[in-house]
Amino acid sequence: MSADAGDWAAYMTLQGGAEANRSTMPLRVYTVESVDTETGEVCQNRYGEWVERVKGVALHEALAVETRLKVWTIQQKPVSPVEQLSEIKPHSDYEVLADVLRTFTPLATDPESLPAGGFSAVPWSTVNNCTGNREARLERAAIQLESMEAA
Repeated sequence: MSADAGDWAAYMTLQGGAEANRSTMPLRVYTVESVDTETGEVCQNRYGEWVERVKGVALHEALAVETRLKVWTIQQKPVSPVEQLSEIKPHSDYEVLADVLRTFTPLATDPESLPAGGFSAVPWSTVNNCTGNREARLERAAIQLESMEAA
């Protein structure tokens, strides 16, 4: 209750104080040995130590409450539909596929129609929120450089 109420002093007192040994604390982390699901053997790390997984909290070794109910796994990012289309090999309907791919990657033949004089526009970021044109930015940078060199 004291931990839920945000009363750190009461929580520490119930745990035996700041100087208490962890072995005497009534509330502690509940762990179990990690077992390989394929072989049924206890997992070991590269140093030969048994691997323990945190499962929840335990009170006086008598009552354990599992708080970690989900098992998370590391997986590769799923392939997007655009990437799937770009990996398709040519076949009899190649022209149809080429038309579809062109809708995802628009091609511009006139460089003047693109922003920044033929280059792709700079993506939005939290660092650079400048909305001015490229020439104005270059001019300001040149002025700043000249003032630094003069100093």
